[in-house]
Amino acid sequence: MGIYNKMKLAKRTMRLRYKLLGYGHSRMVYDMGNGYVLKVATSEWGISGNKTEFELFTKSPPEIRNHLCPVIQHGHGWIIMEKMPVNVPDHSRYQNSINQMRTTFTSHGLTPKDIRRANLALSKDGVIKVIDYGNFIQNK
Repeated sequence: MGIYNKMKLAKRTMRLRYKLLGYGHSRMVYDMGNGYVLKVATSEWGISGNKTEFELFTKSPPEIRNHLCPVIQHGHGWIIMEKMPVNVPDHSRYQNSINQMRTTFTSHGLTPKDIRRANLALSKDGVIKVIDYGNFIQNK
């Protein structure tokens, strides 16, 4: 079953009343309409991604957490995060900030996989935040 059909079936099965913002191979993202998004896992990989996001956000030092989209609540198979509606502009100034952010993650023992514009947003105060960090790897 292709990814589109898998998500279509999952959406029909869950019958959530929220607007579907998007989906990937392992999670669906819904706009809760209150400034938050709900990420629902559709596979074990998605459950693992939600767990990674929760653990990184709650256990990281401030200089890391400052660049992660805030996690509000979580449970088995789902996570609620702050909605970050502003995309990062394609401008050299932002590219330098992204590179510095990547260096900060690496210096704290994280491999920041999937850092690309589609997974980044600007907070209300202009800080670049990673909105999808479920594939980050914590180096021991």
